[in-house]
Amino acid sequence: QVPDQVNNVINTCGLGFPGVPIFPGTGSSPCTRFISIYVDPITPTGLPLATAPTLFQTFFAAGLIQCTTPAAGNHACITPQSLLPTADGGLFPGPLGSGIFVANSGQLSPLTVLFSNPPDYKPPYSEQASLGIEREITPGFSIAVSGIYTHTLRLPVAIDTNLLPAPMSTITLANGQTYSYRNWNTSNAADPVGGLETSGPGAGGVYPCAITLNLVGQPVSSCFVNPLITQNNQYSAAASAVYAAGILEVKERFSKYVTMFGNYTYSKGIDEATDFNTDFGPQDPTNLGLDRGLSEFDQRHKVVVAGVFDSPWQQPVLSGFELSPIFNYHSGLPFNLLAGGEVNGDNHTTNERPIGAPRDSGLGPNYLDFDMRLTWHHKLGEKANLILTAEAFDLFNRTNFASVNDEVSPLFGITPPGTTACPIAGQCATGNTTFRVHGLDPGKVLPDGETVTPSTPLAFTSAFPRREVQLGLRFTF
Repeated sequence: QVPDQVNNVINTCGLGFPGVPIFPGTGSSPCTRFISIYVDPITPTGLPLATAPTLFQTFFAAGLIQCTTPAAGNHACITPQSLLPTADGGLFPGPLGSGIFVANSGQLSPLTVLFSNPPDYKPPYSEQASLGIEREITPGFSIAVSGIYTHTLRLPVAIDTNLLPAPMSTITLANGQTYSYRNWNTSNAADPVGGLETSGPGAGGVYPCAITLNLVGQPVSSCFVNPLITQNNQYSAAASAVYAAGILEVKERFSKYVTMFGNYTYSKGIDEATDFNTDFGPQDPTNLGLDRGLSEFDQRHKVVVAGVFDSPWQQPVLSGFELSPIFNYHSGLPFNLLAGGEVNGDNHTTNERPIGAPRDSGLGPNYLDFDMRLTWHHKLGEKANLILTAEAFDLFNRTNFASVNDEVSPLFGITPPGTTACPIAGQCATGNTTFRVHGLDPGKVLPDGETVTPSTPLAFTSAFPRREVQLGLRFTF
């Protein structure tokens, strides 16, 4: 870690491990302050790479963990030299030392995670169109109809360029349909549906992406550019999004004391990526189109009804009142079903969906809210005014859930041997016949007898604030 120099990656030295990018130094003096080594694997990986306990114990025994002052001529207590074999002045026995290579060119360290931008990266742009018509039907009563269309191109998305097109596996889902997907798994041990495939990788225990050694002893695989590294993420301008909406507005002024307003929006949002962060990368980096689906911001229906009611009375105490209610409703937002771990063997765990699940197939809870504000304006003499306000949010105290536990089993849509299809789709760990699922209320009893808690898959985990009332006083003079 090199503070304050994160934007300069010229002539830097660095280490890369799962979830941690190569850290930068400076252009003129790489790693001028100190070196921090981040190691993910705790158990042996089968690669010539020292595990976290081995690194810590070796550095501790050499006094480098406790070190606070680097040796003369060094910028850190732990240096690239420390990682070398003992025969080359390092601390680790064996011909490869720790197995970690600190360099800007040449061989990469095993399990490295890389991030880069393509040389032809282009910024996003959008095409927009709108059309609106408004007409006054009678004095004080008007109707407006409008439409909006937006098409955004070149949205950033992280594509793992270390992956080559893997062979297709086919599996039968709980609904009886077959589903095919690219399978980068290298063995049955890593494949969550190992043995359930009817053809392709996994069927019969055969995995074409298995890593082997070539004639000179180097690891190779037909499915990875470099089978030793974990990811090579490239922030490509390859995603797109479309939003279209129709809006109907009605406004009626019944008198100078009463005005009502209503708005209904029907819209649809479609995209291929939620964010450029690698946590939102595509399920199949070789085919971004498979991730095209409803946007997580898709709000199909939205209704707003509001009014302003002024006091018609002129008496000092009864005049000056204004009542402003507002009603809001919108349909639920889509959410992505996540498997919580590796599924297709592409070395990405945070974006993996259950086998067969399209992106953003879940539908969150509807939102319904009624707010009201009462204001009283009272004149006190020529220059003084008193304003009293009372506001209520979620006046009827309805529970509006805010989030869903979207982590489910990798076998959510599959019926493993010895099990049956779920009697109520979306309420079982496996055997669900559809991925179009909704959240579950806390306390609900599931078909297996389990009571829903926030940790239950698809359970609601949080809610928006319930009824709130606030009072205000303002005096001007």
